[in-house]
Amino acid sequence: MTKHILFSTDVDWRNLSWEKPVQEGKVIYYKDLPYRGTKLLRKSIKLFYSWRINCKFRVPFRRILYKGILKSLNIKSGDEVKIIFYDRSRASYDFSFIKYLRKKIPNVKIGYLFSDIVAKSGAQTFGIVNSLNKYYDKVFSFDKKDAEKYDFDYSYLIYDRNILDNSNFDVQNDVFLVAQAKNRLQDLLKVCDKCFLLGLKTDFAINKIPEDKLVLVGQRKIQINEFIPYNEVVSRLLRSKCIIDIMQQGSVGITLNIVEAVVFNKKSISNNLELINEPFYDPTRILVFNDEADIKAFLDTPMKSYSERDRYLFSGTRLFDRL
Repeated sequence: MTKHILFSTDVDWRNLSWEKPVQEGKVIYYKDLPYRGTKLLRKSIKLFYSWRINCKFRVPFRRILYKGILKSLNIKSGDEVKIIFYDRSRASYDFSFIKYLRKKIPNVKIGYLFSDIVAKSGAQTFGIVNSLNKYYDKVFSFDKKDAEKYDFDYSYLIYDRNILDNSNFDVQNDVFLVAQAKNRLQDLLKVCDKCFLLGLKTDFAINKIPEDKLVLVGQRKIQINEFIPYNEVVSRLLRSKCIIDIMQQGSVGITLNIVEAVVFNKKSISNNLELINEPFYDPTRILVFNDEADIKAFLDTPMKSYSERDRYLFSGTRLFDRL
């Protein structure tokens, strides 16, 4: 029997992004490390694998948990097992645990999956970036620069959902944007201003804006620094004609915004020049944003719908097949 196991985190969009293969029984998804054993040790996992603590020093004696974690996976001798750890998932940085899995599961393949650029990743925080290729069979990065720099395997972000019926959502806005400020606040505000100038119906939200940068936002009609559950993000996205995508500085990866546009069959506006080289690119679907971009004409042009083949690029089972 072949088992596909994913160790993730409690980030809500990640859980939903594996919705289809999990519901079909093709992937076993854990948002935290499972454990079968004493109640005390089960509760102690969060302490042993606390990010806050382990960033300062590695908590010792984690080995006492390994047997109980493995037991909870219900793996039988002879099973062919593939395991993927998301960046920042518990134990993703515990190379002793990785070696333990290889010893106990002879037919195991183990991968590591980034969902942010390396510079912003947990691997960077832990200082393990240059060790990943040694301990993992494959390391998947959605950013082409990172993949080339560190000899990782390039992969799109995973977003493998059961497609919602968009007809149930009335389109109320022309353009939708939700983003963290990061190092791109001025770029985000620039595209917002162009949409405001055109008189478009907008739904804009920017989070994690530093206090000293709030003055840059001014009186713009933008929701700022408010947590938005991912289900609400999707609901607002579906009520908009077009998604805006502004890249982090230094990144050339296909972001979640673009993936969402493909999966939910929405237009997108992006400052990522590389998009014109993607197999799913079509000028009626994607507008590369610059000073000369005619946003109004783009929005008014009928869109060529995305296909199942386009959406398959972001398949979770496809990623496991590559491991």
